[in-house]
Amino acid sequence: MMSFSTAEVLFSIIYSIAYGALFFLFYTATCIIKNELLTLKALPSNITRYDKILQKPTKNQGRNQQENGALGVSLSIILFSLGLVFLFYYALDGCVRVYAFLASLGAFFALKSLLFRRCVAIFSAIFDFSIFLITVGMRIAIFPFLRLFLYFKSKNGHFLHIFNKNNI
Repeated sequence: MMSFSTAEVLFSIIYSIAYGALFFLFYTATCIIKNELLTLKALPSNITRYDKILQKPTKNQGRNQQENGALGVSLSIILFSLGLVFLFYYALDGCVRVYAFLASLGAFFALKSLLFRRCVAIFSAIFDFSIFLITVGMRIAIFPFLRLFLYFKSKNGHFLHIFNKNNI
């Protein structure tokens, strides 16, 4: 059995806590990106379907659940475990220590319970505001073309009525 000095044990605990914090940042970033991609999917319909130009885009209610499916949870566990293997190899010469595992897991769950909802709320608000600005800009840009399209579409239900033999 390998024995470690007090300094090596202290550094392994510090590395474990830092790894838990870094994994929290990675986890939060992937959750935010996944949720905001669902918002971007609805962007084209939000640009063309509106009553007012300054109308806020409707929120996708599924985005607010913050739930990961079984695939997301299993991938998170696998990535966390792989990161721990590399951490143990770097900090403890490949020896698996329970205190290092508990320190990294504790740091991750402590940060998740304290900061996750706040981080998601802040980045969602920033993202929603930027999407609102983009949506308003695009609505202003396509407004004349959309009105022209709706005008021609309302006449006889299609565009080709202009080229009817009766109209020529």
